[in-house]
Amino acid sequence: MIKQLLNNSWPLFIIAIIILIFHSRLFIPYTSFYNPPDYGRSDAWNLSIANKYYYSQQVKLNKLPIWNPLIGTGFPVLAEGQTGIFFLSNIVLFRFLPFPLAYDINIILTFYIAAVGTYFFARSLTLSKIASLYGGILFSMGGFFVVHVQHLHLIQAASILPWLFWAINMYVGSSRKLYLSAFALLLSQQLFAGFPQLVFYTLFGICIYLCIRILLYKNIERSKLMLIILFTILGFGLAAVQLLPTYELLKVSGRSYTGASILEQFPYTYKNLLQFLNPFILGSPKNGTYATWSPGTWGIYWESVAYVGIIPLLLILSSFFFKHREKESKKVFWIFIILGTLSLMLSLGKYSPTHPIFSIPPFNIFRVPSRFLLTTQFSLSLLAAGSLIKFKGKYITWAIIFISTADIFYYFYNYNPTYEAKKWLQPPETAEVIGNNSERILSVGQSENWNKHFLKEGWAKANDYYYFARNSLDQNSNLIFSKSQISAYESLRPKRLKEFTDAIYDGFTVDGNKLTLSDKSARMLTASYLSTIVTTKDLQNDNYEKIYQYKPTGNDTFSVYSNREEPIRTYIATNYTLATSIDEIKAIAKNSTFDPQKKPILEIDPLLSKDFLASSWTTKITGSSENEVNLFADLNGDGILILADSYHPGWSAYDNGQKVEIIPANINQRGLSLKSGGHQITFKYQPSSVFLGALISLTSIIILSIFSVFEYYKSKK
Repeated sequence: MIKQLLNNSWPLFIIAIIILIFHSRLFIPYTSFYNPPDYGRSDAWNLSIANKYYYSQQVKLNKLPIWNPLIGTGFPVLAEGQTGIFFLSNIVLFRFLPFPLAYDINIILTFYIAAVGTYFFARSLTLSKIASLYGGILFSMGGFFVVHVQHLHLIQAASILPWLFWAINMYVGSSRKLYLSAFALLLSQQLFAGFPQLVFYTLFGICIYLCIRILLYKNIERSKLMLIILFTILGFGLAAVQLLPTYELLKVSGRSYTGASILEQFPYTYKNLLQFLNPFILGSPKNGTYATWSPGTWGIYWESVAYVGIIPLLLILSSFFFKHREKESKKVFWIFIILGTLSLMLSLGKYSPTHPIFSIPPFNIFRVPSRFLLTTQFSLSLLAAGSLIKFKGKYITWAIIFISTADIFYYFYNYNPTYEAKKWLQPPETAEVIGNNSERILSVGQSENWNKHFLKEGWAKANDYYYFARNSLDQNSNLIFSKSQISAYESLRPKRLKEFTDAIYDGFTVDGNKLTLSDKSARMLTASYLSTIVTTKDLQNDNYEKIYQYKPTGNDTFSVYSNREEPIRTYIATNYTLATSIDEIKAIAKNSTFDPQKKPILEIDPLLSKDFLASSWTTKITGSSENEVNLFADLNGDGILILADSYHPGWSAYDNGQKVEIIPANINQRGLSLKSGGHQITFKYQPSSVFLGALISLTSIIILSIFSVFEYYKSKK
């Protein structure tokens, strides 16, 4: 039995060994994180590791983290999607393993899933085991995956791409509908990974693949295409518990891109094509030699690499001059020549004749067209694998695989920096000073000093600085140390949160090493439950006093400033300003006299009795959890209760058990109109989008399960 297993699965064991060796630095000499810096921060540390760390804490408590109160004064983390809450490997690994181990195994598993998926897809194209092995190695360990390792959710979504191609190809070739069940399930997992752009690019690639097959084979019935469409819809249905909250957030995010902005922000140029010959021919961010990102003229390194090696390119080139031994092989070759060329043209964005397509939905939803390089790398890997079968000699074939793998190791094995996980997860000095209070913090000025090191030295020489920079506690790294941050990572944010933080940052003025905070923004911060500002500069405001400065070496410092005013999370106001448009609200909030405690901005008239306004009041938070806030308010007249937490769809309020309307206040806070007397107030996060999405997902699971069982027993007859 073991002999048979080895005979059938030896390529999968080889893939596993190669990937484990490639990622051995994650475990030797100690458990480590990949943590390459980015512009202004590290996407690994501030997004992937931070979000997954909070997620790990929650699932270990058997909680579903749909709302995160520790970022952005409250944030719809499920709706934002990038945490990958329902992705299977996340659920299992982060629930049962220590966080560093779970995170690292997830990375390794992602590479392995990508490799094995490519292997099986290549086998479905009738390629040999050894050729399919070659394709799996090239795709999973090529440049796209390695340079995006800081975006775990992105490479998790990317790893599903070959499996979706495999499921479709197996169905088209065999007509077995169980492959459609697999397709729907895999599609839902790609959606759950949290990177919808790659889902769209994958489905677009599959559409092109099927169109080319129809032209070349003319054997795909219309009924098959209709079933593929139906099971694609079913795949979206399975992921509805994620998609509906995301759609709800998208509607209130204000996020929109024009075709021009998409093409300009992260350009991929003809010069970047040289990186197919050498990934570092234009420099490397590792040592600060890659040109600085300049929107409109030059992009970011990790959005421009799909390197698989020179030998694979030579193999592909040779296929143009050597006759294909089989007609089937020739058709497959041209399918991926067309798919690879088209994806490369789309990656070139404004430099390609295909650029008008990015003005058309849904192409105009997603930025960074060069992420089509994923499909380019996939196509190159399969073309190289198909070209390998021309070599009959076993030793020559294995030599090509060995040299190609060694080439990838040579360029990428030491590319991503590793840092000891245990050391990095220990609270930095600023976190120790702030302590365990529940009040909020704000980080200011970190990116300027960070970029001085990043642009000059990359990470080859500045490792000590990045460890020191943990002291910023900026979004979302604050999650790792259980601190509550006013801001949130700039991904898919509610528009209210963006406008609110913009209004606060509007009050900061930088002059050299001096950071002046306006009194207006200071009042907004106090009324937002903020007790501490962490900054690299000397803060100038009478309401704040410096309580700590950390300067281990050189000129880099972090200072902690404490708010002399008592931070307020909830209060009663009797006067207010009514505003109905965003522009009007922003204009009021920018006014130097704006004081949210004395005269909050409301978007709905609370209809207070002007003859019976409260002259005295008390409020007290009696309980607070991720999805619920309880408080008691007592006032001797009419008043407006303000809670300094995010206003967002899905929150409901109850006054003495009766549901009441939440009034948007101060751009991104919650208000209630209260009458005289005592009030037991409860705010609950009960988004209908989550409940409806869960119902649709459950219904889709039942449909898929019944169908799959029926098809399975039908195939056995």
